[in-house]
Amino acid sequence: MMKKQNKKELNNVPRELKWILKNIDRMGMSFETATKHDLNIMCGHREHQGIILDVTPLDFPILESLGEVNNNEINKNDDKQKHLWIMLDGVSDTHNLGSIIRSCFFLNACGVILGVNE
Repeated sequence: MMKKQNKKELNNVPRELKWILKNIDRMGMSFETATKHDLNIMCGHREHQGIILDVTPLDFPILESLGEVNNNEINKNDDKQKHLWIMLDGVSDTHNLGSIIRSCFFLNACGVILGVNE
């Protein structure tokens, strides 16, 4: 059974979660603790690594709303990285998608384009 707890009561928090707990109030969020069994049920027995975030779906812009890219307007002296877009098709595994998006962030990509059903 999940129960609300104070951050001070969580002495055995894994090191990886300490940043989240330190910043959770600043982010306007709250948290509850749960047993591993409860987490397994909440995520349908998929891998959760000890944490689950309950969020609302993202509102993705439609590709046409991004406008056209005119190659003549791109200054040759500009940083080419800021014009990098990644288009994905058929990536259904959430772990792979997360890894790809983190890599895109690392590579300073402008964005990631996913198919409608992705």
